[in-house]
Amino acid sequence: MPIVRINYASPNALPADVLRINGPVIMIDVKPAGVVQSFAQSRGITLNNVRNVIALIDTGASITSIDKNVLNQLGYPPYGTVNSATASGQVTVPLYLVRLILFSNVPDVRARIVLDNVTVAAVDLSAQQYRALIGHDILRNILLIYDGVAGQITITY
Repeated sequence: MPIVRINYASPNALPADVLRINGPVIMIDVKPAGVVQSFAQSRGITLNNVRNVIALIDTGASITSIDKNVLNQLGYPPYGTVNSATASGQVTVPLYLVRLILFSNVPDVRARIVLDNVTVAAVDLSAQQYRALIGHDILRNILLIYDGVAGQITITY
């Protein structure tokens, strides 16, 4: 069972303060889902990957959401929509099928979490410091320990 521990150390602040201010942020890669990639290859279509996307682990989000500009870079359209409740009311957002690589910047590839054929919502996160929100649809499959005193998170799956 792989364990990933991230310490939010900073030269200018205590790890606990960095974690408190920024939240539990990780790096992810976003790629076309395996079935989408296979279909595109069979038609001679080249799709794109998006690397080093800053993602917030959001325990208040029911579904994982990614900035619509990031998803547009993949090079294929959404497959549907869903109604989503936000602070400003109900909105309809596009849905994409993707492959996510969580902890994509961790040197040991065995510690990365690769999730294929994941449905994500396309939302506008342009005003935020992160480009993705990792929601309960993914979090329900992992153990997350938030250590505010030490300024670190530990995840195992």
